[in-house]
Amino acid sequence: MIDNGMVQCQDFPIVETDAHGNTYQMRPLKDGSSHRVLKNFPTLSELASLAQALRVREFAFRELDNFWYCEYTLPPAALNQ
Repeated sequence: MIDNGMVQCQDFPIVETDAHGNTYQMRPLKDGSSHRVLKNFPTLSELASLAQALRVREFAFRELDNFWYCEYTLPPAALNQ
């Protein structure tokens, strides 16, 4: 799993936060239109909790300058669903 880091907020600031804590950005397209996009930034703690709930066998998280990624291995039972 990979996504942009918070550094992107310099170009696309958070314009709204809803009652559930979801954040939104406005993203312009080449045709000149702009669209509100749901954009959350999960923390290492949130991802690790999710990995634990899914009973992953391996979990690694890395935050880079502009992106973050995590790697995980699902247990065999999850792959058969």
